[in-house]
Amino acid sequence: MGYYGSLRWHEPLRSFDAGAAVQTPFDVYGVPRMGEGLTPVEEARQLLMAAAEVEHTLMVQYLYAAYSALNTIPEALGAIVNVAIEEMGHFITVQNLLLLIGGDPHLDRADDPAGRPGAEPFPFFLEPLSTRSLAKYLLAEMPAEGVLAQGSEDAKAVDDALRELSGGASVLRVGLIYSTISWMFQAADSGGDPDLVPDAAVFPAGRRLAEEDFVAATQLQLRQTTADDWGAGPDLVPSVTSRAEALAAIRQIASQGEGIGHASQSHFGVFAGLYRKARGAAAVGADASPADVTCPVALEWMRYLDIRYTMLLADIRHGLWLPADDAMRQTIFQDWAIGNEMRYAIGQLGPRIMKMPKAAGSPRFAGPAFRRVAELPDSAEGMWALHRQLIEQAEATAHGIDPGGSDPFLTACRQFDQARLIDVIEPALKGRS
Repeated sequence: MGYYGSLRWHEPLRSFDAGAAVQTPFDVYGVPRMGEGLTPVEEARQLLMAAAEVEHTLMVQYLYAAYSALNTIPEALGAIVNVAIEEMGHFITVQNLLLLIGGDPHLDRADDPAGRPGAEPFPFFLEPLSTRSLAKYLLAEMPAEGVLAQGSEDAKAVDDALRELSGGASVLRVGLIYSTISWMFQAADSGGDPDLVPDAAVFPAGRRLAEEDFVAATQLQLRQTTADDWGAGPDLVPSVTSRAEALAAIRQIASQGEGIGHASQSHFGVFAGLYRKARGAAAVGADASPADVTCPVALEWMRYLDIRYTMLLADIRHGLWLPADDAMRQTIFQDWAIGNEMRYAIGQLGPRIMKMPKAAGSPRFAGPAFRRVAELPDSAEGMWALHRQLIEQAEATAHGIDPGGSDPFLTACRQFDQARLIDVIEPALKGRS
């Protein structure tokens, strides 16, 4: 079930004053809290782990929607992939926030929040791009109604999306979790970020992080990842070595998602624009799903994507275990995780699978399942053995699909795998034996 499925939505201690920016969502859903009997730092860690599960889950669902866009709204592919990459940046930033308060990285996903309606932005469901899926995404990422200008195009898109989902999926705003986390990172019960915490009276007094809950910056430098590690700017992975930097990072996540300051390039802005476009398009939404696939070829390709997806998670987990002065960290993050797995391998596999029939002669299509095929070890040393194991699985699956080695994509993946196995992984395993 994970930490996300353990969230409890408590009624706020006091409703917001009339006209407050986030009055409606807190009044409707309450304040997200974890279980009873936790210290503030324990609850903050669990809220961050729940947030990590949210970011991971959204990233996968957005990638699925993006890959399905080629036959519906082709220009949506790049826009949604960019949103998914930012979700990955949020996912990594949450890991840094966890490390800041003495937690460990958390790479799980919120697939099944115990089936409780209202406890998830929406139930985990890999579905093609459609007006309905876009409606869910823009509502999950939207800011409070109060910050949308009445009669604006964005406000109209929200109204249309609510009507589209009426009587259907419950959509919860991701921003409410970050509002609670932001409040817990404040130094005092009063004040704080007015966009995220406009009225601290809805939260229980004193449930905040103390100075002693923060890990010293000298220790953090050994484990936290930086924008340089990812070859990206601070807008993707900001530094979080203090309370002030943590609050700024939390606001940045909320800004990129909800568009605080009305940023049209926010996730909400992207989905609102695509939703308006989709409503004017004919027959939006390819009939593709990872469920009930029986076509042997499609199943083998789906298996291959699952292996590459697990490689992506293994790369991220490994990089987060390595100290800052290890030269391999940037290679694993930039070349292995982002360059080869997310952008190339998964980016090629997703659209390819969505063109394969579910069964012989079926008009319906298969889709990637994004299943993890191995558990992730709790040490950097254990990761080297997992890398070798996954490469062996990838090689066997690729050989089964393409025994003659004629597929250029699989050939490129196999060459990359063999090069890092020979040049990096095997020497590392020998050096640690």
